[in-house]
Amino acid sequence: MGHFRVMPAEDAGAGVSDVNVTHISDSAVATGTAQLGVNVVQISADSTAADNCEAFFDGTGYNATANSMNITQIEGVDATTAIEDTVWDAVLTGASHNDPSSAGRRLRQVDAAFIVTEGTAQAGAAGSITLASGESSTDDIFRGDRVQIISGTGAGEHGLITTYNGTTKVATMSENWVVTPDNTSEYILVPADCDVETWQHIAVTNSSTTNLPEVDAKSLSDNATAADNLEASALGIITGSTSGTPTTTATDTDLTGYADDDLIGRTIVFTGGTANGQASDITDYANTNGVVTYTAIQTAPAASDSFVIV
Repeated sequence: MGHFRVMPAEDAGAGVSDVNVTHISDSAVATGTAQLGVNVVQISADSTAADNCEAFFDGTGYNATANSMNITQIEGVDATTAIEDTVWDAVLTGASHNDPSSAGRRLRQVDAAFIVTEGTAQAGAAGSITLASGESSTDDIFRGDRVQIISGTGAGEHGLITTYNGTTKVATMSENWVVTPDNTSEYILVPADCDVETWQHIAVTNSSTTNLPEVDAKSLSDNATAADNLEASALGIITGSTSGTPTTTATDTDLTGYADDDLIGRTIVFTGGTANGQASDITDYANTNGVVTYTAIQTAPAASDSFVIV
């Protein structure tokens, strides 16, 4: 049977006994650390569980490849769900996800390439959207980007930004919304414009007057000869303007370099001014003053009206 002895209380309150346990189930209690040593022989009434726990932690039976722990819950949540939520809800930042070639860094790079910014709109109008108050204060920085409404009012709509006011945060759209967004509309901005600077590794040159790319048509409908013929025809077109006092049958022009009668049989087409759109066949040409005589037209041109001769 167990043994114990009762000793006088030391520094205890009056009437309080100090019990010194020396044996449990006829086995002496270890006293080296002045603590009660306990040998766990069962876990939840299962001695095998205690043995497995011993093998896992005592260093003799532990094997990192052979032993495993089946964790089913983390803080009361299904373990798989908890891990998935932790991973997918993690905020990607350069400070914590910047290891070279890591998934976190790659995801940040993909995000930067395809999403310019995101937020919740402050308001909307028929042809505009007021972006979040924290967006850029630089005018037109989002011009050419596409707004996509991802949730809230207008979810699923998208459109191109033509102007952006950095002070008011108002982005003007290329077309009116079908459903006007409001302060519940969550949006993302993605790049949408395309700036073609080279074509087959050759720099694209813009027209100095229209800012449109200059092109050299090498074929028409896959026919190079047609392009050459068009070139030859275009080279034969003469451009000029009237002068003096034009009539319905003749006009002085700014033409030079042609001999008398060189232009007989060709057609003069007025392309601007009072005679715009009229055309007639040329019956005579005089080098002096570049006088062109033609079959009578309905309305006489005025001085400085433009024309072409084909």
